[in-house]
Amino acid sequence: MRIAILEAQGIDSHHLRHLALRTMFPDADIVGIQAIHINPNHLTEYNILILPGIIGEDSLYPDILPAEKAICVTQAIQENGLILWTECASTYYLFDHYHYTTSNGQIKNKNGLGLFKGIACGPAFSSVTRRTPHATSRFANHIIADIQSNNGTLPLPYQALDVNGPTLHPSPNNKPFSEIFRYTNLLENPICGLIQQQGNGLVMAFSFHAAIPFDTLPFAHHGQDENRTTFMHHQANRIRHHIN
Repeated sequence: MRIAILEAQGIDSHHLRHLALRTMFPDADIVGIQAIHINPNHLTEYNILILPGIIGEDSLYPDILPAEKAICVTQAIQENGLILWTECASTYYLFDHYHYTTSNGQIKNKNGLGLFKGIACGPAFSSVTRRTPHATSRFANHIIADIQSNNGTLPLPYQALDVNGPTLHPSPNNKPFSEIFRYTNLLENPICGLIQQQGNGLVMAFSFHAAIPFDTLPFAHHGQDENRTTFMHHQANRIRHHIN
């Protein structure tokens, strides 16, 4: 198995590459790539393309992956069986449109790649993060999210770290989703993750950062790492099953 993970200035790939992927796929060849490598020739070399979140609130993805590149990514997914994994900022950008309110109140309404029809809106937990005791620290936007899947056979609830991630609002004209994830510690349990088969490949889009361990957080929380690692384990099994 070959995995490409985007590594560029302003992209937060560390936890995914060095903690999660090494545990999920210990025998995989994991390659850090630059934006220039997201092209038809390079994408044929990989089973999985991972687009991590960002550092800060200014998304780099409109520059890294301009709209004209959507065609080559879509073709790699549908024709070559590429699995696309997105988190947080890249999940916002996966939709037709996204709406984001920064910590200083600036509102951003932008167009995305359109791999999913609909809109991504965030931050999901803005009503909480603006009034927490650690609101002035660099962890002001860090929330332990309780997550539930529509797969009713799960032995444990999921948990993961949300850092300004979106709620997802796919329109009815999308193809069916094979799994939908929701934030259960928010009213109305908004969608925070979607998995969809597109042609021969998969798109796995998540609002949260499941690779970041909870013991890195300096404030009291209810997170249990086994719920986070269970999520990663289940997704690794799904990916192996799809590839095989």
